[in-house]
Amino acid sequence: LGGIVAENLAVEAMIAPTISEGTASGQTPLAGRPWTWTRTVVPTDEPDLLRIHITVNDPEGQAAERTLFRSRTRQ
Repeated sequence: LGGIVAENLAVEAMIAPTISEGTASGQTPLAGRPWTWTRTVVPTDEPDLLRIHITVNDPEGQAAERTLFRSRTRQ
């Protein structure tokens, strides 16, 4: 289930018109459980490319992580 939360956050990051560098975090309920997530967006050596790293935790610890790359703006 943590993987589903991570995939949903990855999709949101990819379809957003723009995404800001930095760290964001939050909590998403799924299947009656709280899932805490952190999304870190950092630049890469390619000027228009960002690296997005997502970690998802359940109350017991890390459940899933995803790393993806996208352009600074969608066209």
